[in-house]
Amino acid sequence: MRFGRDLRIPGSTHAVHRQRLIIAALPVTLAMILIMAVAPGSTSHAQDGAAAAAPATQPAPQATTQPAQVDLPPADPTTPPQPDDAPLDEAPAVPVAIDEVVAPVSTPGPPADVAAPSSPNLPPLASLPQVIEENPYPEDSPYGELGAYELEVLRPIFRRRGFIAEHSPAGRPICETHYAQIDIFTPEDPFPDWANAIHSTTKSRIVERAVSLKRGDAWNDVLVSDIERQLRNGFIYSLVTIVPVVSAESAQCVDMLVMTKDIWSLRITFAPDGTFSSFNRIDLGVTETNLLGTNQSLGIDVSLFGRERSVEFGPTFIARRFAGSDFDVTGSLRLVFDPLFDGLSGSASSIDVRRPLRDTTSRFGWYGFISHRNAVDRRYNGTAVDTAEGLYGLELPLRWRQRDANAEGGLIHSFGSKVKHNVTTGAYVSTRRVQAEPLFGREPSPWGSVVGPFDWPSTPGTVTPSDSPIAGLTREQLDEALTDFEQRELPRAELSIGPLLGYELFYNRFFTLENYNSFAVSEEIRFGLNVLADVRLAEPAFGADDRYVSVSLTASYTLPISDDSFAMLSAYQGARAGDRVSDIETQGSLRLVSPAVVGGRFVARMLARNINRNEANVAAVLDTLGGFRGYGHAPPIGANYIVSNFEWRSLPIEVLSARIGAVLFYDIGAAWDDDEDIGLKHTVGLGIRLYVPQIMSNILRIDVAFPVVEPLPSPWFGNVPGPEISFQLGQIF
Repeated sequence: MRFGRDLRIPGSTHAVHRQRLIIAALPVTLAMILIMAVAPGSTSHAQDGAAAAAPATQPAPQATTQPAQVDLPPADPTTPPQPDDAPLDEAPAVPVAIDEVVAPVSTPGPPADVAAPSSPNLPPLASLPQVIEENPYPEDSPYGELGAYELEVLRPIFRRRGFIAEHSPAGRPICETHYAQIDIFTPEDPFPDWANAIHSTTKSRIVERAVSLKRGDAWNDVLVSDIERQLRNGFIYSLVTIVPVVSAESAQCVDMLVMTKDIWSLRITFAPDGTFSSFNRIDLGVTETNLLGTNQSLGIDVSLFGRERSVEFGPTFIARRFAGSDFDVTGSLRLVFDPLFDGLSGSASSIDVRRPLRDTTSRFGWYGFISHRNAVDRRYNGTAVDTAEGLYGLELPLRWRQRDANAEGGLIHSFGSKVKHNVTTGAYVSTRRVQAEPLFGREPSPWGSVVGPFDWPSTPGTVTPSDSPIAGLTREQLDEALTDFEQRELPRAELSIGPLLGYELFYNRFFTLENYNSFAVSEEIRFGLNVLADVRLAEPAFGADDRYVSVSLTASYTLPISDDSFAMLSAYQGARAGDRVSDIETQGSLRLVSPAVVGGRFVARMLARNINRNEANVAAVLDTLGGFRGYGHAPPIGANYIVSNFEWRSLPIEVLSARIGAVLFYDIGAAWDDDEDIGLKHTVGLGIRLYVPQIMSNILRIDVAFPVVEPLPSPWFGNVPGPEISFQLGQIF
C-alpha cells in the first residue's frame, strides 16, 4: 500500500461520478475459456496488440512531433531485442517509434526550464516474482503501486519501445505523451489474435481527449489519478495505467505513457438469480459498449421475473462526451409486460445529461435528469407474494401499481485542493401515486386483458364466487379496506417540489491495495474523512402536497492499518420534519480488511439499520441483492435489519490468462419491524471468483450458500432447504 498521493496542488476536485454498468458476461466468459483451451495462440503477432511489430534490430523512424530545437539521438540499429520479462529499468535507453495506430501528443513550445534530478540508479529487476515479493522500487515510485497484471502488460511495451521507468517525476514538466492502446488479445495472451477483428478498439482521439495534462504541464500524481479514474469509469478498459518514463528530449523533464487495454466490447448479458427450485430474475441482453471505437454504448436488455411472471425490455444508451462536447448523456426506455394478466402493463424511461467535475482542477459542473416508471410492484416472501392483514378480515397481497415521475437539476461548485468541498444547489420535482391491485375475482388469461384491479360483483355479467375474499362485502367496505391498506403498507404517495442543497467534504488522498475486490490489478481507495449532506425543502407554494424538510447526513472514515489492510467506519442519519418528525433512519457500518496472509485475506462487514416512525413504509428484503446469501426461498423482511458478512478470499491463481480464486463465507442476518422479534439467521458457503481481463471489467462472483437451520431435524440434512446459487459481477460487499 502506498501513500504517495496526498494532494497539494492549486485548483479543485470533485467526488467522481461513477456510472455502474452491471453486466454479467457468463456465456462470453465460458466461450473465451473454451477458445483458450482449443486455440492457445496465433501466428499473427501485433505490436502492442494493434500494429505489426518491426524487428528490434531495425532503426526506428524519428517522431515528427518533436520541437525543432531539440536534437534526438538516432536509433541504434545494434540494440538487441529484450525478452518480454525484461526489467522495466533495463529497457534500452533509445526511443523507439510509436506504433502507427498511436502517436505522441506535443503542444508547441519547449517545456519549462525546471531543474530536476534524473532517474536514480536502481538495482535491476530480475523477474516478475521479485516485483511482487521484494518490491525493489523506491518508496514513492509510481511503479510500486502497480499490480502484477499491470506490470505484466507494461513489460512488452517497454521492450518494444525502449522506455525506461522514471521513479521521480513529481513537479517536472512533461515533454511528450505516449499512448499505448492495447487490443483485447495480444501475442502474450493465450487467445487467437483474429478475435480482435470483431471488436471495436477505442480510437486514439477518444483517449487523448480524456488526458488533461499536456506538454509543459508539471507531472502531478493527483491529476494522473483523476485521469485514470475518469477512463476507468466507463468500463471500456480492463486496464488503465499512466506511468512516467525517462524523456529522450531532456533530463530536466519527463515523458508520460498512457496505457489502455480494451475489454471485449460486445457484451452478452446473462445474470440469473435464484435457487435450484426456482428463479427470481434473469437479465439477458446484448450491448455494444464501444460503438465504432468511440466509447459510446448501445444495447437492448430483457429482464425475466420468475416470481412476477413478467417481462421488461428496451434499449439503453450511454454517450460519453456527447458529440465531442464535455458533457455525458445517458438514457433508457423499458416496456413492462404482464403476460398472465395485463399484457402491456407499464413502462419506464430516463434521460440524464451532466457535465461532471472531471479532475481536481475542475471548479464547476452541472447535471439534470428526468425519469418515470409506471408498473405493478410486488413484495415477496420467498417465491410467493407477501400479504398483510386488512380491515374486515381481508388478507391483502402486497401487489400495487406505482406511478413515479422525477426531475432534478443542479450546479456544482468545487473548492479546495487537499481538502475538497463540493457544493450543489438545485431544484427537484418528485411525484408518486400508488394503487392497490389485489386481483380479486380475476382469472389469468394467456392473452392478457386491460381491466381494473378487480371485477366487482355489481358489474354486469360478473359473479363473485362464494369463496372469494370479497364475498359478502359492500363496495364501500372494500374501498375502505383498500384505502387503509394503501396508507399502512404501501410506499408514501405524494407530490414534492422545491429547492435542494448538497455538500460534500473529502480528503483527496488515496492508497492502493491488490487482490481485495479485484485480481492482480491495483485498486485505489480514498482514505480519511468523507462527509455527504443533502437538504430538500418541499413547499406548497411551489405545488407540493405538504410542507416538509428532509435531511440526510453521511460520514465515514477510512483508516489504513498497515501496508496492506484498512478499516472503514461509517454512519448515516436521515429524517423528515413536517407536522412532526418522522422517518428517522439511522445506519452504521464497519468494514475490516486484513493483510494478505495464508494465501488470501480476511474481509468482514457489519451493517445495521433502524427506522423510527416509518411513515414511508420502507421495508428491506435480505436476499442476495441485499447482501445476505442463502435465504432466497424465505428472506428476512422488515424496516430494521442487521447483516454481517465474514469472508476469506484467496489470492488468485493464473490459468490461461484468467485469474481464479476461492471464497469461504459466513453470513448472519435479520430483518424485523418494531413489533417483531429479531430472529437471526445464519448461512455458510463457498464460492469462486473468476477474472478474464480480456472480456471482463470486474470479477464474476459465483456463490453457493447453505442456510443453517437450528435445530437441525437430523444429522443428515433432514428438511434443511437446498443450497442457493447466486451470480453477480463484483464482490457481494
